[in-house]
Amino acid sequence: MIAGNAMGFLEEFMLDCDIVPPKAYIGKDTDLFTAQTKLGVIEFNSPSGDFNIYVVMEESPSEMAGVLTFNIPEIINNHIIDMFIPKGISVYTTKTREETIKVLESQQDVMLLFLNQMYTANTDFTDFIQVILSKRPACHIIFYSVQSEWEPRLIERFPNSVLGFIPRAFDTAKIFQTLVMILNKLGVKYHHKRNFIRIKVTPKDNIPALLYKNLREETENIVNVSVEDLSVGGALLVLPFTSKDDFKPKQILPRAQIKLKGYVVRFKAEIMQKVENKIAVRFLDITNDDIKKLSHFIHDKLRDTVLKEILTK
Repeated sequence: MIAGNAMGFLEEFMLDCDIVPPKAYIGKDTDLFTAQTKLGVIEFNSPSGDFNIYVVMEESPSEMAGVLTFNIPEIINNHIIDMFIPKGISVYTTKTREETIKVLESQQDVMLLFLNQMYTANTDFTDFIQVILSKRPACHIIFYSVQSEWEPRLIERFPNSVLGFIPRAFDTAKIFQTLVMILNKLGVKYHHKRNFIRIKVTPKDNIPALLYKNLREETENIVNVSVEDLSVGGALLVLPFTSKDDFKPKQILPRAQIKLKGYVVRFKAEIMQKVENKIAVRFLDITNDDIKKLSHFIHDKLRDTVLKEILTK
């Protein structure tokens, strides 16, 4: 059986909907592709129209990429975090020029700086851009502005770095779509496979986790564990030695939860690997809301880590 989700167009426009995947049945001895095929295309004809299903036979994760936002309004910045971090694109947030320069120096994955031109009145950005490019010559800059305040001379002065501005009249979805198109031009494909952004978790973070051996609520079925690292796709968990023999590779955990600073993320998981009393799990069933919670926790942790490194230098 071959099944595919007709989601490409909808994802581009950030539309949510439920689609029943189309299905086709072929004989078990039928070869659709060769061993050398990396991307296969299956054409379908249906009463409601023709469509294609793309089958990726082999795909290497794309290189990491990052976006730095400078004094962007919170509602817009939150949407950027929600949409980029689950795709393996880092988001760093800064409030001062000094922080911005330090992040650019320390985080080599940053490719695009999204800069609010109007965070202070009558600000000349020429010197700031010169400093940015002296540190990161390959960095690209897009402003958040309005036509009446925009300075075209910035493009003339820095033609290979300043890309223009995104109008403040755009809503959050359109701003995001514009950023996706810019990154696409820079070679960062939004829908390409990437490794998840992983962050180290310390005892100071205080994020306890619970694993359920089965669906029952009895105390003996619940195990308290600690989190060692975390992403939107899974976690590395540390079991108490008294319970380490209760968990095996490939075991499905029907229920689990992690408490993150004021909210709880719940999920179903599979144990992918086990070493002594540590298990690596991947999330099998997790809501979009919980993915957003994880994304914001990861963003805040990235910011805290970077700022701590800056202060200790």
